[in-house]
Amino acid sequence: MSEGRLPTASSWLSAVLLYGAFIGWSFLAAIVLPSLLEMFEESPRVAALSSAGLLLAPAIGVAMVHHTVHGLLDGLDGSRGTARFFPGAASAWAGVFGWGVIVLATGLSALLLLAVFPIERDSLLTAARFLVRPHEGAPQAKALLHTAVWLSTAAYCYGLEKKMKAAAARGDERV
Repeated sequence: MSEGRLPTASSWLSAVLLYGAFIGWSFLAAIVLPSLLEMFEESPRVAALSSAGLLLAPAIGVAMVHHTVHGLLDGLDGSRGTARFFPGAASAWAGVFGWGVIVLATGLSALLLLAVFPIERDSLLTAARFLVRPHEGAPQAKALLHTAVWLSTAAYCYGLEKKMKAAAARGDERV
């Protein structure tokens, strides 16, 4: 975040790219999840490990994309440092941070949507479905609000990370 309180353009870009990755992961999860649920009856260990892989896929994907993009940019400007096949600490952090932003932005936007548009029945199962798929069968206003809150939360998270990294580089403990 700059001197103002709004996130920078790079924070918004990171948020939009992460949202695209999140949508892609959501499609993957929607395709794979029914098979995983069936697999729990026959092979619960394999299903549990596969579920863990599905849950961690966004962090791994963000880390790999971060590593690839930085490798390409380093190659373009001629400052090719130590080329690695596996991502380094910065890419691993990008993956973990991206995963945390996905969890926070998704949870916060779904809960805000639930507060603004409460469900009609007070069934726990209905509430759980709403939190997982907030704009299913919903008007466009719900989808727009969900996306706006998601992107804003993610952009502010990336802005805060950028601000904290700059403060740490200066040796400043105040953020």
